[in-house]
Amino acid sequence: MCKCSSNAVLLQQVAVFRHLLIEIFRRMITGKLSWPDTTPPTVTVLEPTFLPTRAASQSLRATWLGHACYYVEFPGGLRVLFDPVFEDRCSPFSFMGPKRYTKVPCHIKDLPAVDVVVISHSHYGIYYFLSYRKCNTK
Repeated sequence: MCKCSSNAVLLQQVAVFRHLLIEIFRRMITGKLSWPDTTPPTVTVLEPTFLPTRAASQSLRATWLGHACYYVEFPGGLRVLFDPVFEDRCSPFSFMGPKRYTKVPCHIKDLPAVDVVVISHSHYGIYYFLSYRKCNTK
């Protein structure tokens, strides 16, 4: 096989691989990538119930709100929100990026008072700044 023929094959393989990567990336940012298969949803989403008052429980209570988000009510009355994500996409853009697999169990307005917000890893904090501010308006 001559060298020019092997170069042509290599260029063709690179072009196919490039096209494949572009297509996967396009589907990822538009939310149309069918992997992983989320039908039917593997986690049943329930509307959470929160304690009516800060003194309503003598034990620690944690409510999972999806992904890494928890609302924790401490026996002393402290209420902490960990890693809040209430949007449909975890992205600086509302139209592209990783999309939720399940519906949001509640909205920020549904939460009782939030004393502290803890962010353990990046959720595009600048984009969600208004969401965090809404926690502090109660």
